[in-house]
Amino acid sequence: VFSVSSDDGCRLWLGDTLLIDKWLPQATTQHSAAVSLKAGQKYRIRLEYLEVGGGANVQMFWSSPHQLREVVPKRQLYVPLYPYPATLRGNVGLDADNDGAWEPNEPTFAGAEIRLFDAAADTLMAVTKSVAGGRYAFTDLPPGHFYLKIKLPPTADVFLPVQNVDAAGRTPVQELTQGELLSLPVAWAVTAIALGGDVWLDENRDEVKDAAEPLLAGITVLLYRSDSVLLAAGMTNAQGRYGFSLVAPGSYFLVFLHQLLPLPMVPGAGLNTQGQTLPFEMVQGQYRVQDVAFEPPPVSATGETVGNQVFDLKIYPNPAGDAVWVESSGGGSAVRRVSIADATGRQRTAREWDFAAPRIQLDLSGLSAGLYFLILENEHGERAVQRVVRN
Repeated sequence: VFSVSSDDGCRLWLGDTLLIDKWLPQATTQHSAAVSLKAGQKYRIRLEYLEVGGGANVQMFWSSPHQLREVVPKRQLYVPLYPYPATLRGNVGLDADNDGAWEPNEPTFAGAEIRLFDAAADTLMAVTKSVAGGRYAFTDLPPGHFYLKIKLPPTADVFLPVQNVDAAGRTPVQELTQGELLSLPVAWAVTAIALGGDVWLDENRDEVKDAAEPLLAGITVLLYRSDSVLLAAGMTNAQGRYGFSLVAPGSYFLVFLHQLLPLPMVPGAGLNTQGQTLPFEMVQGQYRVQDVAFEPPPVSATGETVGNQVFDLKIYPNPAGDAVWVESSGGGSAVRRVSIADATGRQRTAREWDFAAPRIQLDLSGLSAGLYFLILENEHGERAVQRVVRN
């Protein structure tokens, strides 16, 4: 039992634990606190004293079941290893709101392994683990330069370092001066996606995602467990990207469907003829990128005839310059509307068909060079789609 008698206030620290906290004006008053100590071991102790006015005194006592109450004797007090020791402490936390920093109301990691290194010699000095609240501390440090290496406890989640730590778990070098108390919080954030990638249109069918090739929006993506149980469904966004929230370790495959797009395409790189990937494994802490492609179906370069039972038309020239002609051969269903869409399905130009004319011309002068699709509709809403290349 430690006791402090003081006029006025006092604070008594044992290591990083505040045993007595009476920082206020008072006449001589005694305050006590009990703590368990190990025989033969030195403990860092700090007594702080507040004088407001009038009388002034402070004394520190100790006692135990085998020790009468007495002022702590001088023979039990030792000069510290460093006259003005420094402390490096902080919290290991999770940046739940993704603002780049850990706040006291956010989750923490208990049981994270934290190693303290002398930066000058690059040698290990001490090892500790974070406790409840993610707290850690290295005390009685000399002035110098230090860094930490932190290993999070085992988890199936995927984390990104966001505050005072890099991907290897190392902090920046910190300089400590004599007696400095430095706080160094470190934080990670959970990634929004554990499985994701891009879906692109492989125009040249070389299975390489070229910078000029478009990404496909509106592709349906299905996530299956390897035993064919459907787990989740999604769709590629405007940038042709898809993603699924964190998934457990295991075996999976994906299915990609393009039927919602009014474009002629077939599965390409990374897919079988049904639009399915090969099975793959997701392991603990993994972020997997799974890019796949669709391809345009093969077509002739010029004088193409739309081969279907709805329309009987010719489209020329193809590749085209500033204009393309659509000509009726007199058979099939009547075309009511003709439009041009880009490789992502976005309509770029459209015309109503003049039934008195055997052919119409579509102006392509406002379009940049690349791949486009001619979409033909009749009065029943039936469609045919043909590839057009703009020179």
